[in-house]
Amino acid sequence: MLDIEVIEDPAAAEASLDPIRTRILRELAEPGSATQLAAKVGLPRQKVNYHLKALERHGLV
Repeated sequence: MLDIEVIEDPAAAEASLDPIRTRILRELAEPGSATQLAAKVGLPRQKVNYHLKALERHGLV
């Protein structure tokens, strides 16, 4: 069964629609470190951390 959550906050919805953040959210289905996540999405770890913090500010991670 697929868990679905509705994002009601417009700012959170905007944050989640960024293509990089969307990819990060997909990859977070499996546990791993920021370094592993960076390798999966092909970005430096610092950039992944930046996007993770933005998603966290909106309660998406």
